[in-house]
Amino acid sequence: MDGARALMRTLVESGVTTLFTNPGTTELHLVEAAEATPGLRSVLALFEGVVSGAADGYGRIAGRPAATLVHLGPGQGNAWANFHNARRARTPIVSLIGDHATYHKRFDPPLESDIPAVARALDSAVRTPLIAEQVSSCAASAVADAASAPGRISTVIMPADVSWSPTETMAAPVPPSPASIVPGERIERIAALAGRGAQTVLLLGGAACREEGLRAASRIAAATGIRVFTETSPARLEHGAGLPGFPRLGFYPEQAVAQLKGASHVLLAGVHEPVVIGWVSPIWASRARRYPRTPPPSRWRTRAKTPLARSPTWPRSWRPAPPPRWRPRRVPRCPPGRSPCSRGHRHWQRSCRRTPLSSMSRSAPARPCPPRSPARRATTCSP
Repeated sequence: MDGARALMRTLVESGVTTLFTNPGTTELHLVEAAEATPGLRSVLALFEGVVSGAADGYGRIAGRPAATLVHLGPGQGNAWANFHNARRARTPIVSLIGDHATYHKRFDPPLESDIPAVARALDSAVRTPLIAEQVSSCAASAVADAASAPGRISTVIMPADVSWSPTETMAAPVPPSPASIVPGERIERIAALAGRGAQTVLLLGGAACREEGLRAASRIAAATGIRVFTETSPARLEHGAGLPGFPRLGFYPEQAVAQLKGASHVLLAGVHEPVVIGWVSPIWASRARRYPRTPPPSRWRTRAKTPLARSPTWPRSWRPAPPPRWRPRRVPRCPPGRSPCSRGHRHWQRSCRRTPLSSMSRSAPARPCPPRSPARRATTCSP
């Protein structure tokens, strides 16, 4: 048995039964091990974004993690957009990423990149076994970390030489961590706030948007009269005959403010504090109404001629400078009484530039323009 087979066997023993993959040459040992492991179904996708999106949907519906396998850092980058959606939805995913052999990375091959840094941007725990004996324990810990409440992405980076190195070490599955218990003091405070009726809003998200949570919220609303909303983009929202339906919190700030009008407290169940796109604090909102447009620092001047800068509401240090005015190049004209030479030149330019200024007066005789070539006859500027 090699490191690749130890990885796949540990995944199956930990409860992972589906692998979405878009592999490359560095993952060939992992592909062969996945096909040879009973109980693990491999699903090939033609793009890494499909791999991460399928794993996200699988984890939301099944409630348990799926595994993904992509090719090095570029494959991880192609899958990043749907990994971001999975992070926002708290979807459990075990992300397997193939890497160059440990002794080959120092040569900086063409597809070398900082895989751990990109993975940590997803709030993911990163594990990289350096020898084959570490593979099984890293895989078991990754599955437990991904399945722990409320769910997350857990990354395992598999170097190619670790995949093909022999090993007989197998680790036992690690149980996931359950959700934390709410203290009794907080429950009492919530019960007191729920007695205020319509002044209290209950916002549902995460596991609270499933059947059990929806029915519990309906009973609380019927007993206390509080208003109930679901988060704007729930990871999974169950609905159908016999299930209560609650409106979603608005996407735009104006919608959310109108829905929460008159509420003094918002109770959160399975969701963090709501933040909508484009929202600004009341302080900055008042400044935006007073100063409709803030110019860049490069245009901060004390004097300006634009209508916006003349507004008395603008601070003097914020008044923008006027834009530069385009001016055409001025070409000197012939003095009065003289015309351009036969070459079409104008005085004080090109060959006629050699003519002294005193020769341009009415009393001075005309000076000849120097010829362009010996074969051409010199012409004079006629008065």
